[in-house]
Amino acid sequence: MIQFLPVSKNPKSCFLTQIIQVAMIGDFQVIYEGALLRCLVHPLNGVMYCEWFATSDIPSDELLRQEVTKCFELICTTGCRRVLDNSVKVNYPILPELQEWVAVYMHQIANQGCLKKYAIVMPEDMIAELSNEQIMDEVSQVQQSEKILDIGNFSNDSEALEWLLL
Repeated sequence: MIQFLPVSKNPKSCFLTQIIQVAMIGDFQVIYEGALLRCLVHPLNGVMYCEWFATSDIPSDELLRQEVTKCFELICTTGCRRVLDNSVKVNYPILPELQEWVAVYMHQIANQGCLKKYAIVMPEDMIAELSNEQIMDEVSQVQQSEKILDIGNFSNDSEALEWLLL
């Protein structure tokens, strides 16, 4: 089980986040922490763990694009081809235009060989869950018959990690 250090409601104001760029949490190494997202990598099994934060306000499309872009850049630069996306705390909708953008971007990095398996732990918020399901449907439509990316939906980290490591 992955254990996390406490994070303030506003991660940008957390002085530890600003000072410590690389920290170990369990077996995962923190490589990024932004306003909506924390990314960690496992040095032995090559899995990237992405944890999305809850917000008090609906984040702007621009902020969501920045965080998704950072996540996908890290996937490519770290060489992690398997991603566990923990979206349990997501409590905001993702608009259809942004859903399509995420799907196309995800397909592009998969097509480049950067991403092979993507496990998502679905949000508890029903609207956010629907948004994430629509993104995964968009990815499937973009892939069509290519099937270069395996996607799985899960209810917890343990199931998702087990599937990723098969």
